[in-house]
Amino acid sequence: MKYIVEVNRRYGGKTIAGNEELFYQIYKPWADMHPHWDNKKYTLDFFENEFDIGTINDLFDVSDPKYPKSISTEYVAGAFDGKGMISLAIGEQAANKTGYGMAITARLNILHPNIRVKPNFVKYFQDSGLKPSISEREDRLDIRFSSVDDVERLIEKIGGSTIYLYDLCELFYSQLIPAYKDQYHTTKEGFLDMVRAFEDVAPERPRAKYTTEYFEEKWNIDYPK
Repeated sequence: MKYIVEVNRRYGGKTIAGNEELFYQIYKPWADMHPHWDNKKYTLDFFENEFDIGTINDLFDVSDPKYPKSISTEYVAGAFDGKGMISLAIGEQAANKTGYGMAITARLNILHPNIRVKPNFVKYFQDSGLKPSISEREDRLDIRFSSVDDVERLIEKIGGSTIYLYDLCELFYSQLIPAYKDQYHTTKEGFLDMVRAFEDVAPERPRAKYTTEYFEEKWNIDYPK
């Protein structure tokens, strides 16, 4: 943030187009602060070759930032709002009377977790008594809550601080989770009722297979509109 403020103070409203060295001097500290941008096209190497740049003195003395030692509930809730979801996971299960099974799950995906993020999320969940499964692949951290009790505790912890997913958190906590624990989903009518309630609140799922319409046709149930 200090870097952005200083760049704006020095060069705000000024034209730097055509001054390749000045452009490079301004851009270099920003690139240095974001080493995880491996797939970015406009890297320092790109501009060094494009501008035929040799050794140039730095314009800015960018100090090491002081990062917080922990993250807040509001921070986790914001991440969940942006890259998380609570879902009804549905699949065929021949052993059930309905022929289908249902699970309540939650997930959160974090990009570039190696940049001081993963340890803070792990510590937050540990301190909160939450035990999600955490896996890492390439530059993404996948956090999953696979049991209904874990999802319920997650909502208790962060649901009240969400915005985009607030209604969905409220639906699961006050209706779908209690219904699931009461085995409401083990009948076709109850199963369909829970799917319908979820679809009414959840973001659109254009590629979803197991929808209200699917089960109405499959089970020949005319659900009241």
